[in-house]
Amino acid sequence: MTAFAWELQKALYAAITAAEIGAPLFDEPRPTAAKPYLSFGPYDGQSDDADCVDGIDATQQIDIWSSAEDGFREAKVLAGKLRSAVHGQEFALSGARVVDLTIESERFIMDADGKTKHGVLFVRALMDQA
Repeated sequence: MTAFAWELQKALYAAITAAEIGAPLFDEPRPTAAKPYLSFGPYDGQSDDADCVDGIDATQQIDIWSSAEDGFREAKVLAGKLRSAVHGQEFALSGARVVDLTIESERFIMDADGKTKHGVLFVRALMDQA
């Protein structure tokens, strides 16, 4: 069985860090991490098997954290760069292939502290075993 979730995360990490979008990407950021930064959020995968092919329809959340004082500009600029780095791209995965990869939606909200701007992007990946 292919570890789809882990393979997708590794590929996204490689693509986003290679694009040098202007903020580091963490799996689990330290509480002292300087903003702006990106982090992997929840992952959800639904079985999408067909004709003896092990497949999955997955959504990986990527969060953007900003403390810029000019509103959501920084978070939205980073979201645009992240989109350019991954939307529609083809990734090589170990034991799997990405059939389709899209940024399915974006959301920008003020964090509960009233200062931190939070961007939420949902990356949808249709994958199957190679």
